[in-house]
Amino acid sequence: MLLIALPLTGLMAVSGGASAEGKSVTPMLGGIPLPLIPGISEEAGERLGGVHELLVFVTLALLVLHVAAAFKHQIVRHRAAGRMPPFQAAGEHPVASP
Repeated sequence: MLLIALPLTGLMAVSGGASAEGKSVTPMLGGIPLPLIPGISEEAGERLGGVHELLVFVTLALLVLHVAAAFKHQIVRHRAAGRMPPFQAAGEHPVASP
């Protein structure tokens, strides 16, 4: 859900006040034009920009938490990465954890 809400809030934030300025598209990375959403006020665009920023920080926090948990399971607990196909020893089959 977060990966859907993040780009949508970003597009809505950029679209805020665009119809008043007469803009109908915004360039994406690489110059690809992306149509703006009409009817979003500048004030709503600013509020959505704040929501977008918050969602970016939540995404980064979840990423850090995920990496920390992976390291914990690898170092402290039961070598979780050793059961994953790219890290398995030759001829070893995955084992179900208890």
